[in-house]
Amino acid sequence: MKYPFEMRQSSPRNESGNDSPVRHWLQQQTRNAPETAGRLESLVGAFELLSFELGEPIASIPGMEEDRSSANPDYFWLICRGRARLLGRDGRHPVSIGALDEGGTFGGDSVFIDDRLPYEAIAAGPVQVARVPVEKLAEWLDLLPELKRTWFEAARSRQTLLFFKTRAELRDRASQYLRALVSRLQERTLPAGRSLADAPRGRYWLRRGQVKDWQPGTVWGYPETVPADALAATELQVYYMSPEDWDADRSIPVPPPRPVALPTPPRPSGKVIALPTAREKADIDFPKPLKSGFRPWQNYPWIEQQSAADCGATCLATISLYWGKRLSLNSIRDLCGIGRSGASLHGLAKAAETLGYQARPVRASLNRIQGGKNPWIAHWQGDHYVVVYPRAGDRLLVADPAVGKKLYTRREFLAGWTGYALLLDPTETLGSVAADKASFWRFFRLLVPYKSIGLQIIILSFLIQIFGLITPLFTQIILDKVVVNKSLSTLNAFSIGLLIFGIWSIGLGSVRQYLLSYLSNRLDLTMISGFIRHALKLPLKFFESRHVGDIITRVNENEKIQRFLLSQVILAWLDFLMGFVYLGLMFYYNWRLTLLVMALIPPIALLTLIATPFLRQVSREVFNESARQNSALVETISGIATIKSLAVEGETRWRWEEHLTGFLNARFRGQKLGINLQAAGGLINSLGSTALLWYGATLVIQDQLTIGQFVAFNMLIGRVLEPVLVLVNLWDELQEVSISIERLDDVFATAPEETSDRPRMALPSIRGDIRFDNVTFRYDSNDERPILQNISLEIAAGQRVALVGRSGSGKSTLVKLIQGLYAPDSGSISIDGHDLQQVSPPSIRSRLGVVPQECFLFSGTIFENISLFRPEYSLEQVIEVAKLAEAHAFIQSLPLGYNTKVGERGATLSGGQRQRIAIARALLGEPRVLLLDEATSSLDTESERRFQQNLDRLSRDRTIVIIAHRLSTVRNADCIFVLDKGIVVERGTHEQLMARTDGLYYQLARQQLEL
Repeated sequence: MKYPFEMRQSSPRNESGNDSPVRHWLQQQTRNAPETAGRLESLVGAFELLSFELGEPIASIPGMEEDRSSANPDYFWLICRGRARLLGRDGRHPVSIGALDEGGTFGGDSVFIDDRLPYEAIAAGPVQVARVPVEKLAEWLDLLPELKRTWFEAARSRQTLLFFKTRAELRDRASQYLRALVSRLQERTLPAGRSLADAPRGRYWLRRGQVKDWQPGTVWGYPETVPADALAATELQVYYMSPEDWDADRSIPVPPPRPVALPTPPRPSGKVIALPTAREKADIDFPKPLKSGFRPWQNYPWIEQQSAADCGATCLATISLYWGKRLSLNSIRDLCGIGRSGASLHGLAKAAETLGYQARPVRASLNRIQGGKNPWIAHWQGDHYVVVYPRAGDRLLVADPAVGKKLYTRREFLAGWTGYALLLDPTETLGSVAADKASFWRFFRLLVPYKSIGLQIIILSFLIQIFGLITPLFTQIILDKVVVNKSLSTLNAFSIGLLIFGIWSIGLGSVRQYLLSYLSNRLDLTMISGFIRHALKLPLKFFESRHVGDIITRVNENEKIQRFLLSQVILAWLDFLMGFVYLGLMFYYNWRLTLLVMALIPPIALLTLIATPFLRQVSREVFNESARQNSALVETISGIATIKSLAVEGETRWRWEEHLTGFLNARFRGQKLGINLQAAGGLINSLGSTALLWYGATLVIQDQLTIGQFVAFNMLIGRVLEPVLVLVNLWDELQEVSISIERLDDVFATAPEETSDRPRMALPSIRGDIRFDNVTFRYDSNDERPILQNISLEIAAGQRVALVGRSGSGKSTLVKLIQGLYAPDSGSISIDGHDLQQVSPPSIRSRLGVVPQECFLFSGTIFENISLFRPEYSLEQVIEVAKLAEAHAFIQSLPLGYNTKVGERGATLSGGQRQRIAIARALLGEPRVLLLDEATSSLDTESERRFQQNLDRLSRDRTIVIIAHRLSTVRNADCIFVLDKGIVVERGTHEQLMARTDGLYYQLARQQLEL
């Protein structure tokens, strides 16, 4: 199969024939039947494991015609890890048939289907596959009927889907839709010589056979009339759908039928045979690909990323905007499954297909990709994504979510491009996706409680604007009347009047500024406190998928919106309306001179519009470079002990100086741009001032304007130009505020753990019974393997239970599920019979005492860190739990005892001391359930021994769940659960588990004790 791009393929790696994924898959197909165990082991050895990288072709499955002339062996393929994509052929063009995940199979269609279509498989990411020659597998089919049935159904469904994606008139429909269609189809045979009009009523698609000049894929029947002269010249293989099934899905488009006499197209057309009508038209022609001739005014949008991890989602939003769809970055982020490290190419492709694109992740050469007409996403510099626009010329236009739009030469682009790309072709499904709009109403409502203050600010602003007319009018009268008549008494009166109005104007301005400051602070308090209140109610997963800096940045967006509400909603519109009053007065003075002033507005506005995007881009570059060099400097100072111990002061300084040079270069580029814009603006001002002075003086000399009017006219110019420039900048400011609102919506649109309109029950006093029933959990829906798989266990009240296993086996995740920090994907978790999904999360955690792996201490005293700022706990209660945690002795040795400041994150304390404070914190309040996650890992042997003795005393009334690697910590547990890869593989007491010498617990204990 020929691709519209060149692909660089690495050689597959033959790793092993006896890998567990193959065995596991075969066991699933045979349902672990004992009689097939021996046969399976023999069959597993026939499989060969191969690995491929993103974009590499895996296999080409020949069709019926190709198979006759091909000497290459046919294979059956199994996806062991990763993901592969199947591509069919629609003429010369590749068509995505669908993606296969772990456990998916393809190939070997020739065993069951003679009239088959060709297709190919490419890697949609790093993928490991197993293959076996069809001949070898066919020998086992009679012995393994389940495998035979599964293989046949998969081949039949795949070939039917291939037919409709490459032959039928429904080829443009999404694969998900066609899969649902295929499930309702029947395969039928019509004998030769039969009139198609006499066939049972329904809709037919020609698969194989001869009817006049019809091609495979031709459709006829319900709801159109079948031509009476349509006869089966040979036996026909057809797909049939009953009228009831066809009518059941009204979303199936019925293309207008074509005349029978139309000439046969060069490739299968999927035409509809019926009575002659007008030429077929597409139901939906959105979005259309760009034509080859690009216009100079073609729009190339750019959207700024909200955080470093959002670059992939931002690229998808940018391309959607290119096709006319403004989509919320927050919704795209959820579709991509973005974590702190960003999105994978696989996640982007999956999200794009959900939005309505045909997505193809590839590793390709630039020559072939660049020949396409649609924008695509490039993997950039190893950890970033950018949009590459189709554009005539030698340079490539790249929209970088972090920087902006920039032109690159081919050499510059290839230096940053990794060779991986995501090719996106929009389909009609994209047209049905609802566009998102930023909602300002939530923030406008904040002004309603302060409408009286807002009205006072508007009245004061109006009076200040009216007083602004006094100065030019008085100036005109003084110059034209008072000076000419040489009346000192009149001059003194007007001067006193100017002084009085000036004082009034200053007083009104001060009062207005006071009200604005008061309203600004009230809005900040309402917005920021509301934002933080909502954020603290969000689930833990929200914070784990975002950097702390990203969340803090969103707090600052509240201030930006507040400034917009005050400056634009309350003040700017009044200034703009008063500008018309000033403009009318200028027309009254002299309309010709006013027209000259208005002629200066377009070049000033044009310069502002042109300069603003460049200034913003340079500002972003300066900000990013400044952040990098500041980050490098902070790392240098924070890690000075490591730097000095390794004697790398020079190398670290050179690294920082490199970032500093980048920052200074970016700032210098901004300074040069500022100088050029200042020069251009100064030139326009100089030309305008000269023209106004010359023409105004000419009018004065010709007695068409008095000197007082001319001076007053010049005083009014600034009051007219200022609101115009504000209006010019309003669009850019509105876009910035829209981005701020979208960033805040990332928080507000996330559902809290518990909503006020649907409160959950509060967990009553508990005994401590804990039950897991078939619980499966994964952090990300895109993860191939769950973190926990079908966990079922029971912990009785008052029991001490230990969780043991290798790192990454899911122990800490299980403890977080008990706390209600995550919800299981399936199954249920209950405490004392109360399903945690039905219980208020805060009430769950208030009944638990938890010591996490990483003990976080706040900047405050030791007493505050144990009581966590809760006033109901006294010093005596804190001292009591500190003694149980073996922390009281070292606290008393400190100069200020429990009032000692621990510093930022407890920097003044050792690791063991921080851990003991965390244990004391967990014991405060006498919780009925204690969850100890490596709670003694930082304690010395003697401190741990004493704490274990205290724990023996505490466990009489409490359920205790312990996670530990030390054998001494878990050996006295009532029951030990051993986890491996998210599965409970063993359970029992220490003695019972040590008796199983082939078990995992025994192996872990032997390694620790070096038995």
